[in-house]
Amino acid sequence: MPLSRFYTLERKLLKYRELYTQYCAFMKEYEDLGHMIIARQPSKYYIPQHAVVKRIGPTIKIRVVFDASAKSSKGKSLNDLLHVGPKLQTDISDLVIDVVHLNTCLPLTYVKCTDKLK
Repeated sequence: MPLSRFYTLERKLLKYRELYTQYCAFMKEYEDLGHMIIARQPSKYYIPQHAVVKRIGPTIKIRVVFDASAKSSKGKSLNDLLHVGPKLQTDISDLVIDVVHLNTCLPLTYVKCTDKLK
């Protein structure tokens, strides 16, 4: 599966020269930033990726998307194998309760402060 997706991406890049140029520039920048290194030997792991193209007039802008949820030949994806860490976002219900609490407490605190000043 990942190999067939790689060949599909390769055919698409060879067909569209501007896409190929921008894709290579993205990968070079990704390497320069230290997000990836060139493998010294072939690996058995591969994260499929593809370019999402946005047309702006006569030019195109690309965004490369890595698909770590793609299944391997053994039926597992990188996402399946990674450790799930702590939740980083607040639940919406907790956020709503905080906002309601803030909207009722702040005016009361303001009233108490102004009463003490009188």
